[in-house]
Amino acid sequence: MNDFYQRIEETGNFPQINSKTLENLRRSTADNPAMLKEIFQSFIEDSEDLMREINDALNSNNNPMYASAVHSLKGLSGTIGCTRMFEILKLMDLLNKEEQFEESRKGLDVLTVNFRELEQVIESEIFSL
Repeated sequence: MNDFYQRIEETGNFPQINSKTLENLRRSTADNPAMLKEIFQSFIEDSEDLMREINDALNSNNNPMYASAVHSLKGLSGTIGCTRMFEILKLMDLLNKEEQFEESRKGLDVLTVNFRELEQVIESEIFSL
């Protein structure tokens, strides 16, 4: 995947939160802001745990643990509609499946910055309801 950096850069074109998924979540919570906040708070907490797990796996050079945590975080972000984060993780996950772990790890800085930006978006757009 020689164009990894270009593809990672292109993930910035995706919205932080998919508006259709957010609307579906609002409907499924009967437009209850407290429930929606709870869902996103749980997402943030679970994502922080998985980000720690990714870093722990890197520090211990545990590729299977790293790949599993990336894959889990990809699914979590896709389910909640965090499109940009999902796209970054999708690229990383693809590289992991090809056992190109070093290449995959190059996306970690972008992922970390994106997650912090996403937390701010959630804070301003969801938690302020």
